[in-house]
Amino acid sequence: MRNQNIYLAVIFSLFYLGVSAQTLIKIPFIQPAVFTVTPQTKYTALPEAGSIKLGEDAFISGGSGNYAYLWTTEGKEIGTTNTLTVDKPGNYCLEVNDGHGCKSSIMYYVTDGSSALQNTTELKMIVFPNPTEGVVNIQLKKTESLEKITVLTPDGLTIATFLKGDYSYKDNQISLDLKDLPKGHYFISLHFDTKILTNAIILR
Repeated sequence: MRNQNIYLAVIFSLFYLGVSAQTLIKIPFIQPAVFTVTPQTKYTALPEAGSIKLGEDAFISGGSGNYAYLWTTEGKEIGTTNTLTVDKPGNYCLEVNDGHGCKSSIMYYVTDGSSALQNTTELKMIVFPNPTEGVVNIQLKKTESLEKITVLTPDGLTIATFLKGDYSYKDNQISLDLKDLPKGHYFISLHFDTKILTNAIILR
């Protein structure tokens, strides 16, 4: 998105010998482009007996350009640079702050390489309504046995877990009630035998 020139109007009032006058001066103001961080989620696997660097694929644009970075896992701060090298499987969250209070996150799911962790077109989730006021519906393109559903905060902390019987599942559609959670941004993850699907939601 191109920056737009916005003019601030400043009016100076003058009064001299009973005569008043006003002068309008336009001062150009540059509005920063929209703050964007992508991708939303990333799935990857550790190489055998090795490590992997996260964050290299992050695309960040807009905002003030004075970015600050925060890496967390399970709610614990583990780094403040734009990339992070890890040697253990887990969920890692990169939060980017544009310097003006705007934040956006990327969730990295890292496995040990023994299982296929991927979001495929054969098993695609559609979440609606989003934003939601409490009830979330998840439509699956293909039926597959679920092990559990988790809800994570933007910093990777699991705050809710749904097992079989905790949610309704009919005609390839899951319904979750999240009205007891505080308003905010979350990630919903569906855990299958060999896959994890994740989608961001907004609870308002």
